[in-house]
Amino acid sequence: ATPLVSATTAVAEEIPNECKSGSLVAENAIPGAYQQICMTLSERQIPLKATKETLTILQGDAVGAGRTGVAVWNSGLLLTRLLDALALSNLKWLQGKTVMELGCGTALASIAVAKFGAQRVIATDGNPDVVELAQQNINR
Repeated sequence: ATPLVSATTAVAEEIPNECKSGSLVAENAIPGAYQQICMTLSERQIPLKATKETLTILQGDAVGAGRTGVAVWNSGLLLTRLLDALALSNLKWLQGKTVMELGCGTALASIAVAKFGAQRVIATDGNPDVVELAQQNINR
């Protein structure tokens, strides 16, 4: 079986700062999708202000059709920032709640809401490879 996560790791000096800080990065159109420089990394660091911790999210090889769920996209970062801001203003807003994420990809938002106190989180995706990567991230 082909591993989902590349065995090669970029040298720290080669990783753009925005890829280490959860910043939005310009996405470029490619046939059938978009890509950006941070998608080529084996992992991303995403800081959460509400919990004062940094999530490390594994990414897979996003090249090819049906592989968009194995990378952290700007939309996932924006959703996680929104959830973080809501949690920062009221850390108890998710306590006792069940959250379901449809098309979870790397499971970034699902992991964040679990950190913010959701009682139960259900992360789903239609691609078995993506589900496997999401499970690896959840298990970290």
